[in-house]
Amino acid sequence: MLIRFHVENFLSFRDEQEFSMLPGRAHQHPNHVIESEDENGFSVLRTAVIYGKNASGKSNFIKAINFAKNFITSQLSPTGTIPSVKPFRLDRSYLDKPSRFRFEIKIDDKSYDYGFSVTHKEVIEEWLFEIKKTSEKKLFSRNGKQIELGKIDYSLGITDSEKIVSEKQAAQRLAFVGDDTRLNQLFLSASVERNQPYFKHIYDWFDKSVVIIKPDSKHFGTEFIMNEKSNVTENASFVNSFEDILRVLDTGIEGMELQKVNIEQEFIKAYPYVDNLKSTLDEMGLGTKAIFPMPDRRRFAITKEKDGTINGFKMMTKHKMIGESKYDLFEINWESEGTQRLMDLIPSLFLLRRTPCTIFIDEMARSLHPELIYALIKVFLEKENLFKSQLVLTSHEDYLLNLDLLRRDEIWFVEKKEGSEMYSLEEFKPRYDKDIRKGYFDGRFRGIPMIDFESLEKTLEKV
Repeated sequence: MLIRFHVENFLSFRDEQEFSMLPGRAHQHPNHVIESEDENGFSVLRTAVIYGKNASGKSNFIKAINFAKNFITSQLSPTGTIPSVKPFRLDRSYLDKPSRFRFEIKIDDKSYDYGFSVTHKEVIEEWLFEIKKTSEKKLFSRNGKQIELGKIDYSLGITDSEKIVSEKQAAQRLAFVGDDTRLNQLFLSASVERNQPYFKHIYDWFDKSVVIIKPDSKHFGTEFIMNEKSNVTENASFVNSFEDILRVLDTGIEGMELQKVNIEQEFIKAYPYVDNLKSTLDEMGLGTKAIFPMPDRRRFAITKEKDGTINGFKMMTKHKMIGESKYDLFEINWESEGTQRLMDLIPSLFLLRRTPCTIFIDEMARSLHPELIYALIKVFLEKENLFKSQLVLTSHEDYLLNLDLLRRDEIWFVEKKEGSEMYSLEEFKPRYDKDIRKGYFDGRFRGIPMIDFESLEKTLEKV
């Protein structure tokens, strides 16, 4: 789980900004806090909603998280640059400075401080500490090419498939990895790549527990889950719940159905303007699966069996005919943008329930009714005993500015000054009966567009 995140000199963030999931002084909604089982550990909030006007930096906050996740979990060529590093551009003195990212995270019963600073050429610094409220233990630190190892439990690495090694030998192996870590590579990533187990739980948190959902993100696994639901009980439960949610949320969808596709007629010949479809299918490995999104927003699930047979499916939605007991099948692209967005978000709700994770959703309210967003967040927060996950989202939707739904410390704003600045509603100490939405639009909490309507009207008159 995320405790705190710091970002500096990246996109619209010039000076260091801190985003915190630590509970503040608020006492309402105590069930929104995941309490620490260790008195020296950290309790964290279950959710946060980030507001701000267009171009304030809300999406850049998500992009900063996404950059760090991708840099940690992806591999660069030995001579490659780090192209996604984008320092603050509106101050020339920052262009050659490194971008800095710092995460305080909680994994099981332990907490860690991990971070790095990086240019488009190399990693400048990197560190990992195990932390408590009153103390910290260095696991490693890095300055350029120099890596200094701290207090590491080498008993994790004293065995391998061939022989038993001593802790001294295990320490030497990790030191060798440090010596071989490239300038454009993180030591954390290099150690996992070289099968060293000491920091793999940190790597896995970024790889598996941090989930980024962008405004245009699509979930492409549902078709395969539906295809296998008769063989896997968990998949059948997922599909049934998926259909139930679509019905409860009044989408008009009564269920879903997989329809087999004639690969030649309905896929290859139907999309002659899509390059190399046939050759792509031919090049698929045996036993592999792939989703092909098409320009008309339809998508096809393709499987290549071990005998070379290629099968294709597409997901259809079921709508009940008026006055009849029969159903008609709709193509996915016939559904509204809001319904399609919802169908891509629902799998994340299941992920929140099934495994501890931290999900970041950029512009969750895009194409969705505010009442629906309110309901989804309310259900998530009310089921605190079922799972220990976090939901962080950005939104323009002022309907969520409601202390009946959220705590003060769960509401954040981003404001663009010389650079983007982040701050919590907790800083303003509004009364519990204060109309948060009214205060927001009155500019009490800043972070809203300051529009000169007189100048706008004069400008439009010239058009």
